[in-house]
Amino acid sequence: MDKQRTFSLGRILTHDYCALVAILMMVIPWAIYFATSQFGYFPDLKHGRDPLTESSAPFFKNMGYYVIFIAIPMLGWRIHLFKTLYKRGVEITGYISFEGVLSRKRIEYKYTYEGVDYWRGNALTDSQYVNIFKEGDEVILLVDPKNPKQAVIKEIYF
Repeated sequence: MDKQRTFSLGRILTHDYCALVAILMMVIPWAIYFATSQFGYFPDLKHGRDPLTESSAPFFKNMGYYVIFIAIPMLGWRIHLFKTLYKRGVEITGYISFEGVLSRKRIEYKYTYEGVDYWRGNALTDSQYVNIFKEGDEVILLVDPKNPKQAVIKEIYF
């Protein structure tokens, strides 16, 4: 864990579930729009429905524009959070806690900052880290000293 901290947008986008969702929100409507407008067809992904045709293209084009107003701020918020933690985050020791975890792609941890106990977690894009960490494992966290509720596991994101 003595690695030098580096800010990597790629690492955040590939590990953080919220960032991934924001990107998919922008990509999927445009992919369907492209398929229906250029090829006149998008296959039936659930059996029993008719495939999308060229007449569906305007809907997905409009959806692509509207979703951008949600996805870009969402992605910007996540990137801002990680940049803030990278720039001014304080390293502290926390402990992995799987109490109340409902998903195999979520990792939760407990920590104490300035005498206050916190219990936080991060939704991840895959279960790789959930499988690596065990209940009670000690981890290095980056905590925002101005907002100690904001914390991430350093090893995962930096």
